[in-house]
Amino acid sequence: MGLFSHRKKEIKYSENGLYINVLSTSEGSTFYDSNIDKKIVASSKELYDYGVKTIKTRYGINIFEVSLQELCEKAFELYDDTGEDSIQINNMYDVQWQIYKIGRQYWTEDQHLTYFINSVRRGEFSVRPNDLSDDEIKNFYVNFFNNENPYNYKENLSSIVKKNKIVIDEYLQTLSDQFYNKYTKNWKDFDITRQFLQIRTFMMFSEDFHIPDYVWQLKYVRNPFIGLTNICFNYVNNKKIFTIVKKLFVEITKWEKGEIYNDGEKQKKYERPFSINWNDIGDKFYKMKTWLKKIDGGIYWLKSDVLEYIKSRAEYYKGSGKLEIDEKLLNAINEL
Repeated sequence: MGLFSHRKKEIKYSENGLYINVLSTSEGSTFYDSNIDKKIVASSKELYDYGVKTIKTRYGINIFEVSLQELCEKAFELYDDTGEDSIQINNMYDVQWQIYKIGRQYWTEDQHLTYFINSVRRGEFSVRPNDLSDDEIKNFYVNFFNNENPYNYKENLSSIVKKNKIVIDEYLQTLSDQFYNKYTKNWKDFDITRQFLQIRTFMMFSEDFHIPDYVWQLKYVRNPFIGLTNICFNYVNNKKIFTIVKKLFVEITKWEKGEIYNDGEKQKKYERPFSINWNDIGDKFYKMKTWLKKIDGGIYWLKSDVLEYIKSRAEYYKGSGKLEIDEKLLNAINEL
């Protein structure tokens, strides 16, 4: 039986039990409070408020400031110490369901915002949390996010962002369909620079409405950079032309530095740098080694330009989780 089983109408708690149990959602639920040696019948809202308060006072846990995983781990730790058969945790889903779906109906707007900001800061919703200011996170939450289904952040994106995602996805699909022949498995020529400019413009505007770049820094929005570069790498590996692969590398670095547009272009004032997963991008360049060896200066370029640039970014991405540049990649390129 799970920690929050609705089949159980009466649950007894040990003195050192975690009162997360009282986050029941059944109206008129009965629970036993060992502090006063009394059964209590309360509404789901009263049970929820009591549980949140008890968790904070007894264990110093503010559910709006910790991640779901941290909360679950704490629950496991405390219940492991009780040894009581009547208190069980079959899986973390029980905790997820009670606090982060059903329990949210009782959160105030400020509590929703506080939890969202702290979640971004923990890295749950952004690639590099420190790339975003609190004002930017608040602006995203207010203008590009809705809370109709707080358990599913992907579905909570505003219609503006969803519309642009559809436009970009359709454009990339058309680009692939138009230039790739699935029968001959060959690509027709296209201008890489133009595609980078086009996608960045799509990201900035929905018709005449400007979409701030920080919106695309959040994980659940999914930066179109991934889809764009996947197409470009397939194209480059098919063409095996040195000038094209060098152009792709330049465009990727410009994307990262926020230098896609030239000074004086109207989009320039909206542009900002974007974090890049160089472990992924670098590995794709590294895997070109077979055909780059056949090109005069190919490997030298891979080591002098690509490797040296990635090394120069190592400090910036240090401590950024999966974005932290892997020494194995650097060593692999260096040993070519």
